[in-house]
Amino acid sequence: MDCFYEWNIDRKLSTLMFDNCSTNNAVVEDILNELPSASLMLRGSLFHMRCCAHVLNLIVQDGLLVIRQAIARIRESVAYWSASPKREQKFVKASRQEGIELCETQYRCLPTEEEWELAEQVCSKLKIFYVAINLFSGTKYLTSNIYFPKVCEIRIALSSWLRCRNDLIRNMATKMLEKFSKNWDVIHDVLGVASVLDPKYKMKSLDYFFPLIYEVDGKDHIMRIQGFLSDFFNQYQSRQRSSQPPPNARSFQTNIPYSEEDGSVSDFEMYIAQESNVMEGKSELDFLLRGETFAWDS
Repeated sequence: MDCFYEWNIDRKLSTLMFDNCSTNNAVVEDILNELPSASLMLRGSLFHMRCCAHVLNLIVQDGLLVIRQAIARIRESVAYWSASPKREQKFVKASRQEGIELCETQYRCLPTEEEWELAEQVCSKLKIFYVAINLFSGTKYLTSNIYFPKVCEIRIALSSWLRCRNDLIRNMATKMLEKFSKNWDVIHDVLGVASVLDPKYKMKSLDYFFPLIYEVDGKDHIMRIQGFLSDFFNQYQSRQRSSQPPPNARSFQTNIPYSEEDGSVSDFEMYIAQESNVMEGKSELDFLLRGETFAWDS
């Protein structure tokens, strides 16, 4: 707290981000007890923010536990042949000679063909996590607005994996969905608002993803996030904050380096392009939520 007071930011804090360690809950409570609740967004109800990349990593770790034996054998195999230059040369030489079996008396961790196939399937499916975590870890562009659509895509992907023919993949998806559901309500509301405030998304991100995730209950969840945003709006309006930026305010680059190999948001982009931008609301907030979206950068 001394640092907050010294830098005069004790009344300027919005949220603090921590990893998912349980001991951090007590730290957050101690900090909140020292801060004036009137200076915090919605009186501090959003103060504790979980690290999105850390949560995704925990989800992946839970899923990998299901196939830990196959992963262990593959890792041991790689570690064995890369342990010395001589072994590595012997492996490379043998691998170039098709049909010649490599004999090594101390090599006892050969993965089966099924384990290699399983590893290939798992790698292809977990790529969506790799892409998302890399985007969330960026430092030269805004990240809060890209969290929501990426995590929604992960949620939809996990549900689709439950229909996989491979029993291990289905078990992995079940474990990952359990961990996902445990953290979903904790971290997604405020970042759902961040997606709505992105002029490329606005309410269309909720309109697209929530019916796919919640089906018939999708509209109720859309209204919940919209009510959450209304609370934000009313709080700022009550404080009569100026709409003009402060002196020397900096503008930030919003272009996101999406990978050409990714393509995971293509359906979402197509949805936004096809949707009509007819205004139905009358208030300033309605215009913000339902007004015309900005075009995507090429």
